[in-house]
Amino acid sequence: REVSIWSSLKHPNVLEFRGIIRDHDQSLFPLLVSEFMEDGTANEYAKRADANIIHMVKDSSSSEGTMS
Repeated sequence: REVSIWSSLKHPNVLEFRGIIRDHDQSLFPLLVSEFMEDGTANEYAKRADANIIHMVKDSSSSEGTMS
């Protein structure tokens, strides 16, 4: 279900869904693949000294209507 929903989302603040990797030896669950982000994950980006957390929250909240 998550793949179906994510692959249908089209919004500037939502990463594009790229596919699924199934690794039966390493993981019980499929790994969902998104486009590459040069600044890393949201957590990694937020830890940077120059990160604008308020801007990140505003951007993520503006995509909520797309996800519901």
